[in-house]
Amino acid sequence: MDSPRELLRAVRLEAGLSQRGLARRAGTSQPAIARYERGASTPSWETLQRLVAACGQRVRLEAEREPDPDDVELLLELTPIERLPALPICATSRGSNFVGWKSRRFNTDAGPLDIVPQAAAIGGFDEVATVELTLGDISVRVLTIDEVIASKEALDRPKDRAALPALIATRKAIRLRRGAG
Repeated sequence: MDSPRELLRAVRLEAGLSQRGLARRAGTSQPAIARYERGASTPSWETLQRLVAACGQRVRLEAEREPDPDDVELLLELTPIERLPALPICATSRGSNFVGWKSRRFNTDAGPLDIVPQAAAIGGFDEVATVELTLGDISVRVLTIDEVIASKEALDRPKDRAALPALIATRKAIRLRRGAG
């Protein structure tokens, strides 16, 4: 669960309680429960513990290491799904839809993420090496890191040259991990 409101709603429903039933058990009001579940108000830690206990469960707080997008070695130890928190996509992108676009840039915590359905600078995807990447239920074809580096080198724009050191370091780490030196 990402928020107290999600947690509270999930445990209440799992316990088979209405908002009114939970409020009675926890000694509070139904409107207070509704405000917490809507996210209009956030319960204190103590209140959240009391509400969850009224549903027959307890709250456990734990921390987990969030992948650092600059820690290439750590990222390579993770599965693609585990790497996703290092690249949370923000809701900022150019344009209003994906129809007819040549490229799309998403701002992420790890930097910009470019999605390019037509790779004009490298002659299109049919002419380059790709690999299939599966992320949960989604499967997509992506350029190999060698192709991305070759594309950046061919374009030779300042922003592409600036990206090369990180790409080359990533390729080196991948090869070392695979034992290909």
